[in-house]
Amino acid sequence: MSAVVIGSLISAAAGLWSSNKSADNARKQANAANEATEAQYGYDLEAYRMAAEKLAANHADTQNNVLLQQANEKKLANFKDESALRRYGYDLMIRNKKQESLDEQYLKSDLLYHEQISLNARTAYAGREDQLRQLEEIEAENAFEHQELQIENLVAQGKARARGQSGRSADKTIQSILAQKGRQQAQMSEAMLGAERNTRSVLMEIARDKEAANMAAWAQKMLDPGDLPLPLAPLATPVADYQLPRPLEEFDFGPEPIKGAMRDPSVAASMAWTSGITSIANTVGVAASNW
Repeated sequence: MSAVVIGSLISAAAGLWSSNKSADNARKQANAANEATEAQYGYDLEAYRMAAEKLAANHADTQNNVLLQQANEKKLANFKDESALRRYGYDLMIRNKKQESLDEQYLKSDLLYHEQISLNARTAYAGREDQLRQLEEIEAENAFEHQELQIENLVAQGKARARGQSGRSADKTIQSILAQKGRQQAQMSEAMLGAERNTRSVLMEIARDKEAANMAAWAQKMLDPGDLPLPLAPLATPVADYQLPRPLEEFDFGPEPIKGAMRDPSVAASMAWTSGITSIANTVGVAASNW
């Protein structure tokens, strides 16, 4: 065997060893890459699971916060409504007490007014009766004086005739007596007219006093208070509307992680062997051609 053939065979053996070494390295690298891919995929799956749990927890927490805020606002509104109702009841009680007091005061004032009017009427009636009684007494006294004057006149005429006077002297005496009677009657009539005028004046003054007393009683009389306005009924406290977050959908979680493309160690080794075998075959072919 020539040296060329021997050299070719040695070269082919070296290529075979080199291809085996390359295939082994390729297999190790592929295994290492696959292990890294598996580790990364496991990490990605765990991260995806934890992210989904966090998203669901945040969604639930947001929903609970909205519900809690809504419940708190309802509690506050109920408290305000209850306070407003209590205040309304208190104001209504005060209003009713005031209305009752005013009504009682008005009834008392009205009663006192009518009693005062009745008293004024009785006082005026008593005053008129007293004045008319005084006038009647004056009239009776005047009539009595008229009778006495008539009697005295008749007695004087009788005395004049009894003295035996006759003719013109007797007539003068009787005329004198009659003139005296006339003067006295005129005085009595004037006194009676004065008493009547005074009575009318007093009666008019009594009527004016009664009217003035009635007006004073009316001025002091309390006006009808009517009905006091009722306090305004409280309105319900408005409560805001709350909107809960929408339910989570599949797209909220995003796509699941995909395992990275894994390399097959046998394929990597085959690729290394293929390359090596091709090189060896070429070397052997050259050696055989030379031999």
